[in-house]
Amino acid sequence: MKRLGLVRTVVLFFGRPAPNAGAATDNFDRIDATFALIHQVVAASALSLHSPDLDLVGAGTLTIPTKALDGHMDLSLSEALSAQAGTDLARFTREGNRLLLPAVISGTLDAPRVTIDAGAAVRRGLRNEVQRRLKDILGTLVPAAPD
Repeated sequence: MKRLGLVRTVVLFFGRPAPNAGAATDNFDRIDATFALIHQVVAASALSLHSPDLDLVGAGTLTIPTKALDGHMDLSLSEALSAQAGTDLARFTREGNRLLLPAVISGTLDAPRVTIDAGAAVRRGLRNEVQRRLKDILGTLVPAAPD
């Protein structure tokens, strides 16, 4: 998908690339979709794109006459790229060993745009932080089982 710039969008969202960051790519090695065609609109209800650097999972539409894109997806960076983030925001958006960010795909097939849904990212980050703190509190209240 030329000109999509997913990795660049994420890197810029976090600030700037690490000095030793290698080149990342948006070349997908697998695309899975369940879609329907209704009134010249292709609606993908289950869409996933996988690459060595990131995965996208979500839903979206393509309006054929205008080539307009409208998608809402979770963007998950590879473990290697996630390890480079190192910011507080990365801590809040981490799911396991990967960073997970809500992304919006818009524009057209000829000029696609990817943006990070900052509001949804903040909500997810707050949820993650609350869960982390509750786990810490509950861990001090409930003693570990003896070995």
